[in-house]
Amino acid sequence: MKKPPGGRSHLPVTNPLEITYSGLHYCVRDGRRGMKEILKGLDGRMKPGELTAIMGPSGAGKTCLMNVLAGYRVKGVTGSVEVNGRERDLRVFRHLSTYIPQQDQTIPTLTVMESMLVAASLKLPSSVSFEDKLAAVEEILEHLGIQHCAKTKAGHLSGGERKRLCIAMELVSNPPVLFLDEPTNALDSSTCLQCVSLLRMLAHEGRSVICTIHHPSAKILEMFDHLIILTEGQCLYHGTISSMVTYLRQFGLHCPPYHNPADFVMDVAVGDNGREAMNTLFAAAKAEATTPSKREGPDPQVPLCLEGKPPPSTTVSGLWNRLNNSARRAETKPRSTPPCTQYPVSFAVQVKYLFMRFYKINTRDWMLLHIRLGAHVLVALFLGFLFSGLGDNATNVHGNVGTLYFSVLFVVCGSMMPTVVTYPLEFPVLRKETLNKWYSLKAYHMAKTLSDIPFAAFCTSVYLTITYFMTAQPMDADRFFRYLALGVYVALISQTLGFMFGTIFPIQTAAFLSPVAIIMFILFSGFLLSVKSIPGYLRWLSHLSFLKYYFEGTMSCIYGNNRPDLQCDKPYCHFKDPDKFLRELTIDDFVYWKDFWVLLLFVVILRLLAYFVLRWKLHRAR
Repeated sequence: MKKPPGGRSHLPVTNPLEITYSGLHYCVRDGRRGMKEILKGLDGRMKPGELTAIMGPSGAGKTCLMNVLAGYRVKGVTGSVEVNGRERDLRVFRHLSTYIPQQDQTIPTLTVMESMLVAASLKLPSSVSFEDKLAAVEEILEHLGIQHCAKTKAGHLSGGERKRLCIAMELVSNPPVLFLDEPTNALDSSTCLQCVSLLRMLAHEGRSVICTIHHPSAKILEMFDHLIILTEGQCLYHGTISSMVTYLRQFGLHCPPYHNPADFVMDVAVGDNGREAMNTLFAAAKAEATTPSKREGPDPQVPLCLEGKPPPSTTVSGLWNRLNNSARRAETKPRSTPPCTQYPVSFAVQVKYLFMRFYKINTRDWMLLHIRLGAHVLVALFLGFLFSGLGDNATNVHGNVGTLYFSVLFVVCGSMMPTVVTYPLEFPVLRKETLNKWYSLKAYHMAKTLSDIPFAAFCTSVYLTITYFMTAQPMDADRFFRYLALGVYVALISQTLGFMFGTIFPIQTAAFLSPVAIIMFILFSGFLLSVKSIPGYLRWLSHLSFLKYYFEGTMSCIYGNNRPDLQCDKPYCHFKDPDKFLRELTIDDFVYWKDFWVLLLFVVILRLLAYFVLRWKLHRAR
C-alpha cells in the first residue's frame, strides 16, 4: 500500500462546518427492564480542520455518539446538535456530511474505477461533463494513493486499499464533514498509520473528520488533533492530545514514563484508578464543556449549503473550480428548494446509472447468472426426458398437469431462494449510500426492479421453452407465448417475495420461512385440492395464492381455446376432448385473461409493497 501523497490540497472544502452538541441523551429499549440510557448528557464541539477521535472501552457509547451526530440515529435522542451555531437541519446536514461504516461496504465485482465513476455520476451534477468527472476521479485516486488499483476489482483489494476506496467514493461530492466508524479495524499497524495519516491530511484541508477508534498506538494517537474519551456514556476527557496527560495529572492520575497514553487513559476509563477518580473527571469534563470559552461557535451567518465560496485559507484546486463553475453555468432555471436539500442528479439519471451498475453486477456474478442458468437448463432437460411426449397423450392427462405444475414450482424456488440469500448482502451498501444521499430509495427500487425483469424472464423463458417442446405441449405460437407470460409473472412474483422475506427477516429465518410460504401457496392453489373442496372459512385464502391463478390460466391456455382432440392409443380415453377435462376442473375456457391480469396486478402490488417494506427497514435501522 503506497503512502498517501502529502502537502497538496486537491479537494478544498466549500464551507467549513463546526458541530456543537449539548445535553445529548440517547436511550434504547432494554426488553422488560424498560429504557437503557446509552449517552448521558454529553456536551462538546468538533471544529473544522481537525481530526477528532472518539475513544473509550467497549460499550462506552463511542459509535452511538457518532451515529447520533451523523443523523444515523434519531429515535430515542434528546438534546441539541448545532452546526455553525444554528440548530441542525438533518435533511440539509445529511447532504453535507458522509458516513463511512466500520465494515467496508463496496461492491466486489466492480473495479475501483467503475465504482468511482458510478459515484461521480450520482454525486456530481449532470451539467458536469464526463471528462471533468473522469479528471476528478483520477485526481481523487491519486490523492489517496490508490491510482494503481484503478482496474482492480474491489473484492481483490487489501483491507487498507478497500478502506481508501470507501473514502474516495465519498470524497467525490467533496463533503465538509466525514464520519468514520473504526477506520483502523482489522488493519495491520503499518496500514493503520497510513489510514490515519490520510484522515489527518483530509482534515487539515478544512474538513471536520470524526472517527471512533478503539485502542491506538502512541504514534497513531499523536496524529489526532482532538480527543474525546467516553465511558459509561459520559465524557471523561474532551481536549487536545498534547494536554491530556497534563490534564489527568491535575487529578492525581500520573501516566508512567514511556507508557502509551492511550493505554493509561483506557485504564482510567475502565475504573482501574477507582470510582472516585472517574466521578471527578466526569464533573470536570462537564464543567469545562459548558464554559463560555468552549461554547463559542463560528459565525452563524455562514451558509449551510454546498454552494458558496471556500474560506480564504483554503487552497482551491483548478479542477474543483472548473467543476463548480460548469455546474453553475448550466443552472439556468430557478429551483424551488434549496440546492443542498436536492440530489445532484435527477430521478431518471439516478435510475439510469443504478440500472447500469446492477447490470454489471448481475452479468459478473457467477452464481446469479451461470450457475442459475445452468440449473434451469439441467432441470428442464431432465424433466423433458422423463415426461417426453406427455402433453398430447389423452391417457395420462393428469400426469401432464402434474408436469406443468412441477415446472412452475421449480420456477418459484429458483426465483425466490437466490434472492432471499443474496439480497441481505446488498442491504448494507444500500443503507450506506442512501444515508449519504447518493440517490433516493425510489430510484434504487425502480432500477432494481428493471434489472430483475430481464434476468428473471430470461432464465424462466429458457427453462419453460425446453420443457414445453420436449413434453409435446400444443405446437401453437399463441398458446406458447401465453403460457410463457404466466411463467414469467410467477418468476417475478416469487423474486419479489424473496426480496421481501430477505428484507424483513434475518437470513436464517428468511431461508426457513420462504419454503413455508411456498407450501401455503401450493395448498391453496387448487392443484392438490380443488378450491370448492376447501372449507368455507379458509376458502378466501385461495384468492391470495398466485399459484391458483397460474394453475387456472395454464389449464385454460393448454387445454382450452378449442384445442383439437388429444391422441388416444386405447379404445377409450375419457379426456380425449380437452374441453371435458376443463369442465371437470370447473375452469372456464375464457378464464385465461382474467388470470393474466390478476398475476400482473400481483407483480405491481408486491413490488410497491416491497418498496414500503424496504423503506420501513431503512427507517428501523435508524
